[in-house]
Amino acid sequence: MRRLLLGAVTTGAFIITSTASAVTIQTSDTTHPWQQWASTAQVPTWTGTLPLTVNPGYVNCGGFDDADGCTSYTPAVDQTTGQILPGPPASISTQVNSADDPLTTFYHELGQVFWIEYMTPADETQFMQIVGLAGGSSNWSNWAYHRTVNGVALTFPPFEWFAEGYRLCATYGINQPAGVNSVEGLGYPGIESWFAARQRQVCALIDQVGVDNGLAVPAQATYHAATVARHKHGRRIRIAWGRRRVW
Repeated sequence: MRRLLLGAVTTGAFIITSTASAVTIQTSDTTHPWQQWASTAQVPTWTGTLPLTVNPGYVNCGGFDDADGCTSYTPAVDQTTGQILPGPPASISTQVNSADDPLTTFYHELGQVFWIEYMTPADETQFMQIVGLAGGSSNWSNWAYHRTVNGVALTFPPFEWFAEGYRLCATYGINQPAGVNSVEGLGYPGIESWFAARQRQVCALIDQVGVDNGLAVPAQATYHAATVARHKHGRRIRIAWGRRRVW
C-alpha cells in the first residue's frame, strides 16, 4: 500500500549508455514498453520470466481492491515434509494498473520480485539499518512502522519501503540528482535531500545483492546540473496529495 506525496521540479537530462541482463516480461499487453522498461532499469533485476497481467484500472491485492500493483508468489515446499523451503519461491507473478503512472508501479513491483527472489534475512536487516527502521528481518512484513508527512500519518512494512527504494534506484540510478520529479510512496523519503546519502546506500545494497547472485550491475545514468524554476519567493514546488495502494 502506498500514499503519494507529489513534488514537481525540473531536473537535468540524463544518458544511459548500456544495461545488464534483465527479467523477461511475459505479457500480452502492448500498451506500454514493459520489456524496454525492465531492460533499462538502473539496478539488477530478477533474471527469470515474470508473468505480467496488465489491468486498465485498480487490481485486487490481498483484500485491497484499489491497489495499483500486486506481486503474488507461491513458496517452494518440501514434497516430503510439507515444510516451506527458504530461498526462491516456486512461482511468482505480477499485476499492474496501466492507467495510473504505470512505470512507477512497474518498477515498484520489480522491487518486490527482487527481494522475494534474492534477498536474505541479513540483506533485509541491512536495508532496515540503512533507512533507519528499528528491528531486523523478523519485522520485514510487519505493518507497524509509521511516518507522518505534512500531518498525514502513514503506516507501512519495511518491504514496501524497500520496493520504493528499488523503484527510485531503477529510475535514477545511484547518481540520483537532487530535486527529481517523483513521488514519496508510503512516506519513503528517497527524494528528500537529507536522505540522499542513504538512498545511494540503498542502491549500492541492491547492486551488491545482484552481484552476490551472479548479476551484472547496469550502467548508471550521468546527469547534467539540475535546473530549478524560481520566482521572487524562491523555489517553486507544486504539492498535491493522492492515495493509492501498491503491494
